[in-house]
Amino acid sequence: MNRPEFLQQLNKKQASKANDKFTQQSLEGYEYLPEGISAQDLLTRIDQKIDSQTKSSHRSIRRQLPRLMSLAAAVLVLVVAGIWFLQDSSPTDSSTDLFSQYYTPLAVAIPNQGIDRGEPQEYSYALSPITEALHQYEQGNFKAANVVFESIPVEQKSEATNFYHSLSLLSAGEVASAIHLLEKLDTTAEDIRYIENIKWYLALAYVKVDQQQKALPYLEDLQESKHFQHKANSILSKLQL
Repeated sequence: MNRPEFLQQLNKKQASKANDKFTQQSLEGYEYLPEGISAQDLLTRIDQKIDSQTKSSHRSIRRQLPRLMSLAAAVLVLVVAGIWFLQDSSPTDSSTDLFSQYYTPLAVAIPNQGIDRGEPQEYSYALSPITEALHQYEQGNFKAANVVFESIPVEQKSEATNFYHSLSLLSAGEVASAIHLLEKLDTTAEDIRYIENIKWYLALAYVKVDQQQKALPYLEDLQESKHFQHKANSILSKLQL
């Protein structure tokens, strides 16, 4: 049975006799898929999944197969395994993609300690380690920013500097260190400007390391947030908990 014939049988929404038992089972399995999935859409999505999983650019090889064993197998697997084939089956990749989709470092906004952008860079650096760290952070030089954040004397650190340090760590891929700092801030922060942001970025950090259960209470709290409501709801709908 070639591809057009296979599509024709699927569109009939009934199991017809196939040349072999394997293809016959695939045709029968299609009847149990949720409504709203067309035969053409199904095969197109399976094609894309096969290409992404094999990382092959030679699609003509797959198209020229005399039989549709790979596609028939995919349809059968969809029914047995709950349509996992059309989704990303790797929790780590899924969490990483979700984090990347929603994570954006917050722009610096610290009254009386922010960067004077009208001042030459060399003079800004001479002001204080805080200014230099924030400058490196805003420039996207997160590793350099982390070094400077670490050098800030304890007595000069604040909720604000620790918050931006945690985002710099998160941006640099030092997720465990970022989580440690955000967890401390979550229990001690009093500045209303940072409380919701701390919850948001801590939830994202947990998602990043595939700890959705820890992210859940923070995302649920943010459902009442004016700023984060839609983002939190969107992530909750995508997480499989």
